[in-house]
Amino acid sequence: MRKLLCANMVRIRKTKVFWGGMVLLAGFNVWMFLDYYFQAKTYKLAMPEIFAESIFRAIVMVGILISVCSSLITGTEYDDGTIRNKLMIGQARVHIYLADELSCLAASMIQAFAAVAAVLLAGFLLIGQPDMDARHFFKVCLVLIFVCVSYVSVFHMFSMLVTSKSHAAMINVLLAFALLIVSAMVEQYLYAPAFITDYITTENGVREVVRDIPNPNYLTGTKRAVYQFLHDFLPSGQNLQMSVFSVQKEMHTALLGLYAAVVTIGTNAVGMILFQRKDIK
Repeated sequence: MRKLLCANMVRIRKTKVFWGGMVLLAGFNVWMFLDYYFQAKTYKLAMPEIFAESIFRAIVMVGILISVCSSLITGTEYDDGTIRNKLMIGQARVHIYLADELSCLAASMIQAFAAVAAVLLAGFLLIGQPDMDARHFFKVCLVLIFVCVSYVSVFHMFSMLVTSKSHAAMINVLLAFALLIVSAMVEQYLYAPAFITDYITTENGVREVVRDIPNPNYLTGTKRAVYQFLHDFLPSGQNLQMSVFSVQKEMHTALLGLYAAVVTIGTNAVGMILFQRKDIK
């Protein structure tokens, strides 16, 4: 499998999709940081806090990038007949599956951490030190690794089972957006306030607070536990959590790592079983 990994990494290194994705994600991350930076200068906000909030903000898009790169990198092997050639020379299907997945994982992690490094460089040059200690930073980096592993395992499964590169890309991109939308809706319900303020408008046109009333959308009991589980279990939910500075400190790293392991093992088991039975012409 070592030879497969080396060959895959050489091929990825020469792939425009890999370099284009890395530049796109890094550029988007820096653009969002600069947007926050100029707003902070305009409204005289605390620069170290703005720096800390911007480091992982744009990484919320990493799932979409991984869905595209995994589909195109693996799909190219189908289009070029590379997978068929690997089987003809005696490579085991399990080794092919794992080697391609590890290669896609390495590529996605390089892209993600390059985007983080780009913002760190811009922030150090323009602001200095962020309002974030080293322990907090490495905690979020660890969750970023979990997110990349989960996303790659899911998208790689579809890329290996769908022979058409364009079809695999379409499925994975739609799935990435669907996961992100579902997690955003779950997050909206989880962070809804327990009470909402009821206002009335007087005859003089002045709004006055009458009372705080219970929010009908506030989740409690079993329903809240289910929503919290979905938010922690889905890679898109983990991705949203790590992209918001105020939520990062509340993340349970060990639990997120456990869920990422379950997603990875489950999708790999299903993917390898079905890939073993797949008729590759």
